[in-house]
Amino acid sequence: MVKNRLSWLLITCTLVMLLPTAATAQGIGPAANPEIEALAQRLDKAHLTDPTAKPIAGFDAHLRMAGFAKDARQRGELEFAVSFLEWIKPSTKRPWPLIRYRQVDSASTIEYGRDQLDYWALLDGRVRNLRSRELERDLESCRSNLRLARQLIRFLEPGTELRAMTDVGPIQQEELRQGRAAAIPCTTVTGKLQNFPMQRTGGGQSAVEAKAFIDSDGRLLALEVTPLDNKGKRLAGRGEFILLQDYLELGGRRVPMKMTHFSVPAPQVRKQQQQVQVVTLEVTPGQVELQASDFDRPAG
Repeated sequence: MVKNRLSWLLITCTLVMLLPTAATAQGIGPAANPEIEALAQRLDKAHLTDPTAKPIAGFDAHLRMAGFAKDARQRGELEFAVSFLEWIKPSTKRPWPLIRYRQVDSASTIEYGRDQLDYWALLDGRVRNLRSRELERDLESCRSNLRLARQLIRFLEPGTELRAMTDVGPIQQEELRQGRAAAIPCTTVTGKLQNFPMQRTGGGQSAVEAKAFIDSDGRLLALEVTPLDNKGKRLAGRGEFILLQDYLELGGRRVPMKMTHFSVPAPQVRKQQQQVQVVTLEVTPGQVELQASDFDRPAG
């Protein structure tokens, strides 16, 4: 394991929550429950401000991230420059997502990425193939978090996820209380999702019970997920809560510019783990153009 390696999980989990997907409400069949479908359409309207907006394929971003958990590997504030591109590999015609990032406030250059060939790292001035034996854990972390990145893209169009829920409970009105902040009136709905990329399980997928909190403007304010066992029962103490704030209209969509992640060790108990503030964000197409060659590993 490389000492002081960058926090792959934090970056990929955060960044891809900024990346809207190509799918729109028009491409999804109606939910069986008319009330759920109406709520899903409300989410679509709030999050997709320009129905003619082109699908976003990638981004360049500058993130400022802070860790709060006592047992976190990294505490304090870090800044990262990150690029991501959903690339189609010509030889297979299948998606081959590319990513690279570096810590911009570090005295030494530490960089990770996935290019057209495979995963790589730049450590202490030396380019390394992440498939080398001594970097096995780094490789698995990289692969898991890249899967996580692609899956979390789904939640930039929460209406899609609402339609995917099964065993959906009644739509309710309640208040979201978080810390000392004023309570926020919300519409909530709870159901099951076949799989969800849990942050605390390293990007692994799990069937979950998901509760969506929707504010008065129709935006997804928060999402709470609890993993289920193979019998469909809740696994107590392993829940997660993500609070989405500071929405900004970008590329015909509303994107949260601040995201805070909490663990949920017990009902109604949320412990803050990480917070991410987006300093700058440019998307492609429109604001920046990214090519597969931009992700090539450094020479040497």
